[in-house]
Amino acid sequence: DDYHRAINEFRTKDCMEICRMIYEADRIFLYGTGGMQEAVAKEMQRKFLYAGKCMYNYDGQGAFEQTIALANKNDLVIMISLSGESESTLAYAKQIKMKNIPLIAITKMKANKLVRLSDESIYAGTSVINASMDRHYETSVLYLILTEILLVKYIIYKEKREISWTMKIAIIAVIFSGVVPVLYTLQFAAILYGGSTVSLGMGFPICVTCFAAGVILTVTNHKIFKNVSGKNISGNIGSL
Repeated sequence: DDYHRAINEFRTKDCMEICRMIYEADRIFLYGTGGMQEAVAKEMQRKFLYAGKCMYNYDGQGAFEQTIALANKNDLVIMISLSGESESTLAYAKQIKMKNIPLIAITKMKANKLVRLSDESIYAGTSVINASMDRHYETSVLYLILTEILLVKYIIYKEKREISWTMKIAIIAVIFSGVVPVLYTLQFAAILYGGSTVSLGMGFPICVTCFAAGVILTVTNHKIFKNVSGKNISGNIGSL
């Protein structure tokens, strides 16, 4: 039940701003505050390579302190924590905010100090399994599942961003190819009926080429948009 509730909540969560921060960041630095969190950071680093996004993961506090010193406002820091309340974690988060570096927090609790310091947050619950009377095991599978759903959301966001630019180019090409022929039609009429000897030049072949390019880009973008809309994505990604 915990798994289903958390997955359904995150699937419906608006991650547009988180995806924008990841897309526009020059560099992305991951930091896990513990052993399990470091494992999640490494897996997140590996997964986002498939989306063409390189993330840097540093183990240990010393390396992360150097990272904060080198990072700037054009970078992005993603901190993965359980409670979001440890003193060292909050100290790092305050340093990050003092330098105006964007910060995303991934924690298991919705109300914690790290979330309040971050620009955006992702909540990943955990389940506790009692192994014996004095021992228990806290699962981290939800962290891995939610980071994978985030990857899918990012891929869709990235494709839509790239589609928007090519669509603008296609629209400009189609408009250009529609306006220029009108001008050359008037010039051609002047040659026939007005006795003008002005040459049509290369304008007509150019506008035909622009029209063809605009049609090709429009058709291609339409197909890509259908593929990233979720309905036509096959396999596990489509089910997510």
